Amino acid sequence: MVGVAILFSSCSKDVEEAQADLILGTWERNESVEGENLIQSLQYAFRPNGSFDLANLIIDPSTSEIVGYRAMSSGTYDIHGNRLTLAESERYIHNDPDRLYSDRDDLEPSEFTGGPTQVAFSLDEAQNLLTFQFDPCGANENCISSLTFSRSE
Repeated sequence: MVGVAILFSSCSKDVEEAQADLILGTWERNESVEGENLIQSLQYAFRPNGSFDLANLIIDPSTSEIVGYRAMSSGTYDIHGNRLTLAESERYIHNDPDRLYSDRDDLEPSEFTGGPTQVAFSLDEAQNLLTFQFDPCGANENCISSLTFSRSE
């Protein structure tokens, strides 16, 4: 009986490590900025050491150059089954109501008052799309059910 428990525990750990390897790299979600010839790109970069960076960028689509930043954060991540936990340790935000974005050096530190974020995640068969499925929220809350990111080259 103990041998069976160790076997299942070992298999579960192997699956989690394989899933962690599959999300390594940079993932992006792009959308047009209304009324502007710009793209807003939300990008996650997952590293093998369990750290991540998150950047909310403004990009010029004609040159693919980053023209500004809306926010940046970093922290650590952990995977258990199909659940991803993101724990921010630093956060910087654009805080100028008169502009759409800031230079990276002009982002301001922001305190993160919430705890770690937990989402369910899945990868498409080709492992080029990463989808976060968010837990349901309360009746009067403004929330989303899922976000899908494309693997960035």
